[in-house]
Amino acid sequence: CIRDGCRDAVRSWARPYNEALTPSRACHPTPRQDRGTLAHVDMWPAGINFMIQLHYFPGNASMTPHLLLEELGTPFELKLVDRSANAHRSPEYLTLNPNGLIPVLVDGDLVLYETAAIVLHLVDTHAAAGLAPRVGTAERALFYKWLVWLAASLQSQMPMYFYSDRYVAAGNAAGAAQVKAAAETRIAGLIDQIDAQLASHHG
Repeated sequence: CIRDGCRDAVRSWARPYNEALTPSRACHPTPRQDRGTLAHVDMWPAGINFMIQLHYFPGNASMTPHLLLEELGTPFELKLVDRSANAHRSPEYLTLNPNGLIPVLVDGDLVLYETAAIVLHLVDTHAAAGLAPRVGTAERALFYKWLVWLAASLQSQMPMYFYSDRYVAAGNAAGAAQVKAAAETRIAGLIDQIDAQLASHHG
């Protein structure tokens, strides 16, 4: 089912990035050609200020910019936002993102939320890495389309599948089941779009 497939995929992709992460962890990624393990560096000089901080929680949408930062090979600091303790609802976190959502990227004086916006900022400020097509090209326009599609079309359906009880009155199990079934149908159609797109490029 969608639940098992999505969770298995996320676990396999995220495991190297989520294991043994402390609430505040400085990271210096391994070179791009060696992605077997990540070099999370624990011992940095006292008082060091990192230009880039990623406020994250394992298994959340923060995985996308986390993977991108690792791929870029730029030093950054992970800041755990403990959802189990409602840290994303704390006054301190709400000053970063008034929506109480994860992730947030702090890059110097810039505070940025919304995963797609974070991705665009990182690829633009690290253009030499070549992880996005050149600005002004048709390829770049398609890059925009699929990035926003993932955030606005696909990701927006996931809460209705995994947390369907939040969309109905308390105790309305039948209603929650209907919400979940409808979301599953929509997600399946969206996944078919991805499959067709990949197939058009020979997978």
